[in-house]
Amino acid sequence: MILMNIANNVHGMVINNSNKTELAMGYGTLYGDLIGGLSLIGDLNKREVYDLSRYINERNHKEVIPGGIITRKASAELAEGQVDPFDYEKVSDAIEELQFGASVQEVAEKYTLDIEEVKALRKRIKINEFKIRQAPPVIKLKDRSVGIGRLYPIV
Repeated sequence: MILMNIANNVHGMVINNSNKTELAMGYGTLYGDLIGGLSLIGDLNKREVYDLSRYINERNHKEVIPGGIITRKASAELAEGQVDPFDYEKVSDAIEELQFGASVQEVAEKYTLDIEEVKALRKRIKINEFKIRQAPPVIKLKDRSVGIGRLYPIV
């Protein structure tokens, strides 16, 4: 609410920083960290966000984005020592494929994941679709986008 108030007072907009993987897994609070008028990286999965961060640092020949942010384990920071239960480098692409219709069996085989783990990922995607529908519009960067960007691309 504070960010929205500040943005309103300066005639600005809060930019959302959720990515495709976090949205699919439901890692975000409606009217909390999912607020904003636009999602700039919402069409990138978590692995691609890490890759983009590394690229930005390499391109600038310095740590524009602190390395510790890139290498630390992801966490919602809701409790001391709590971390997300996924290796995003391993599952981000699998989650994205599940979002767009790949079968559990196909994904399990392609990414050498346990079939029960993939079923759990698919279940989370289905359960959290309501958050994607309420999240800010996503800048469309790829052929397969999430949210309103699937219907009315913002390019």
